[in-house]
Amino acid sequence: DEAERNMFWTLRKAGLPILLSRTSDEKHISFIEDCAIPPEHLPEFVERFQSLLTEKDRDDDAAFYAHAGPGVLHVRPLVDTKTDRDREDMVAIADAVTDMVVEFGGSVSGEHGDGRARTQWNRKLYGEELWQAFRDLKTAFDPDWLLNPGSVCGDHDMTEHLRYDGDYEYDAGLEPSLNWDNENGMQGMVELCHGCGGCRGGQETTGGVMCPTYRAADEEITATRGRANLLRQAMSGDLPDDPTDDEFAEEVLDLCIGCKGCKRDCPSGVDMAKLKTEVMHERHQEHGASLRDRLFANFDTLAAVGSALAPVSNLAQSLPGSERIAEKTIGIASERSLPEFSRETLQDWFEKRGGSRVPTADAERKAVLFADTYTNYSHPEVGKAAIHVLEAAGVHVDLAD
Repeated sequence: DEAERNMFWTLRKAGLPILLSRTSDEKHISFIEDCAIPPEHLPEFVERFQSLLTEKDRDDDAAFYAHAGPGVLHVRPLVDTKTDRDREDMVAIADAVTDMVVEFGGSVSGEHGDGRARTQWNRKLYGEELWQAFRDLKTAFDPDWLLNPGSVCGDHDMTEHLRYDGDYEYDAGLEPSLNWDNENGMQGMVELCHGCGGCRGGQETTGGVMCPTYRAADEEITATRGRANLLRQAMSGDLPDDPTDDEFAEEVLDLCIGCKGCKRDCPSGVDMAKLKTEVMHERHQEHGASLRDRLFANFDTLAAVGSALAPVSNLAQSLPGSERIAEKTIGIASERSLPEFSRETLQDWFEKRGGSRVPTADAERKAVLFADTYTNYSHPEVGKAAIHVLEAAGVHVDLAD
């Protein structure tokens, strides 16, 4: 069955992001995760690898997965790169594993490339002669080593350029108001995104929700990854921005509509809506809420006034220039049509008719209808139709206040 097959492939692809969904300082870091060993030597390699991790007291939490058939094994020990001890262990483990790989005639990069994480060990892996040939070829095409300097055949240290190192400092600049106990504090959520880019996939790969504004804009800054990384960088000093400043709030957070599609679809569970709520609350505490924010937050009250003044309130919206005034004062695009209000609300109509036409005693079932602001004040005909359908089915309907 194709649907079932796709479900299993989706689970397979989500495996790594799920593994990286820890909100603690310890992460499953990818520094020796791509070793390729001739399959006939794989059992001995795994046994010695596990012994090495046991020596470092890291065997219990290391993740082993991938393609055992061709001898490619992804191993990710649990490491806190913010501590000196764990960074030292990273280097020692990588050094010892490289020796084993060379011994078994394998490679430290089976499918993921050499890059910064493995440059330090390529000289040992390829030997002095081939290593120098790499450097000569690099120099021939890039005499000043301007392109990706230091990588592959350069002098990169694997502990350089880490996202979290000994100098990393987190300072949210605010006292959280929401409960973050399940996320290891707000910091755990801020640092949760690991950059897999799943949020940039098509609807068939992300679950169909994440992220509506990214789907419209198709820009990194509107993706969950873009917003989460910019927020982390602002709170760790990598960016000069204060997350509560106008520019950051408008450029990074404004287009997040708080739908929580990211929390549902992101395999790691990044909850950008909750982070935005926390930051915007602090912003409002510091700077106050804008007129636009107040109007949208109290739209139910505004709609009640509009309904009471209908049809005059509807005529006011059609006056020449009203769209431009709305755009300049409260930031509603002039192309956007505003809701019109009904003089008789759904609540008024329901009370006037005496409630449900199906008595409780005669009803086969009972239902409570929750009419939202737009149904009650702007489109009561939708609510009326729902009530008529339910009553035709023998349901006693109550309308929630």
